[in-house]
Amino acid sequence: MESAVNGRSKIYYGDIREIIAEKNRSTDMTPMENHKEIFDLYYVYQDQLAKNELDLNVIEEFFSRPETEKMLTDRHFIYDTLFYWIAMPQHLVFLKKLHDFYIHHGNVFRLKEILARIEKREKEVYAENALKEEEADQNYSLCTINHRPFLRYWLNIGFYRANNFSNVLKKNLIFSEEWAKCFADQKYRLLLLKYKNKDIQIKLHRRYAEYVHGGKTVYKPFIQWYALENIEDDTLLFLLLPAVVPFVDDEKTYDMVLACIKKHLQNATLTEENITQLSEGIIKMLFCGRFLGEEIDDEEAVNDYDCNASEIYRESETNLYVCRWSKYSHALCFYEQKLYDRDFMPNGIYENILTETEAVSLARELLAAQCAKTVADISYLRIMPEYMSIQPYGAKAEIRTGDKITEDAILDALDRFSKSEIKRMELKWL
Repeated sequence: MESAVNGRSKIYYGDIREIIAEKNRSTDMTPMENHKEIFDLYYVYQDQLAKNELDLNVIEEFFSRPETEKMLTDRHFIYDTLFYWIAMPQHLVFLKKLHDFYIHHGNVFRLKEILARIEKREKEVYAENALKEEEADQNYSLCTINHRPFLRYWLNIGFYRANNFSNVLKKNLIFSEEWAKCFADQKYRLLLLKYKNKDIQIKLHRRYAEYVHGGKTVYKPFIQWYALENIEDDTLLFLLLPAVVPFVDDEKTYDMVLACIKKHLQNATLTEENITQLSEGIIKMLFCGRFLGEEIDDEEAVNDYDCNASEIYRESETNLYVCRWSKYSHALCFYEQKLYDRDFMPNGIYENILTETEAVSLARELLAAQCAKTVADISYLRIMPEYMSIQPYGAKAEIRTGDKITEDAILDALDRFSKSEIKRMELKWL
């Protein structure tokens, strides 16, 4: 049976031998090696994880050591220790690397069970992380994509131009309005880097971000890829990606950019499937709405997509709006920006806007008027209604009764009605 460990006979006898080896460990007489240094490094990782002080370099070091490969393929280690380790508290990065290791070592003992256990644990850790997100502090000092609440926030509000990975956001990275309130004061800025001898800053709001270059707000992509390709910091790269000037036709760059995006997502708390979906969505944004090899025959369609269009955002208490201007059509379009799509505002197209300066000026007027709070006098309501129904466009009616009908709720509904955000508002005294 010993000859069945390797070689062609493995095809015929390998599974049988593994079953016997599991039932009778004396079948494998190879002595277990001493892996004390690797064990010590693993428990350093576990200690840091428990204290919430994890340095991801510890994981890198663990998997980069030659002794690690010997240990992880050792039959005794797998039988005695591996499954216990998998069940311990884990970071997704560690589990990903462990999974990748065994994918590339297809002849190890109990491989199918190992991969199944790791995948099951990944799902459990993912669910644990999601629960922690809901309880996370609203702390904008943790603006890093390794901090999952911020990662979720940034992927939802930073990539409105990349509207083709909404499915993964809806399923696994839902926007948290509550957590984003830490940016409600609109005063938080991050200095990112110098570009063309001028500072780039980013202003973070609850539902959108603005870029400031050399003290001036920039409304369209303005950074060439070469300024980012050597950046090591994962968070810095992702904060700058929406401002990268899209490539029109550069096949040589495609694979390099895609690999770079995937590399910088590896340390985030995401599954491999999520990383692939997000990377493909971002690469499509950077290549003017196309994957490599896709062609758009109609030049007018390319201009209509206009991946370099200027976009000006502003938010009210409850909604986000955007004005988009294309230098090709000379039209300014006014939308309500939702998380995964945008809807035209009534009479929302303004034509013959010839320059960006004109477009920004008009957009500011439209947005200021839309976001201004309507002040209504409801002092005549000596008795509060007992029933209130609000009917938004294309959605179910919002019903309030009893104590849930407050002056603030009525004022907010009147404000939305005045801006054509709802088509019907009804108050009843029963």
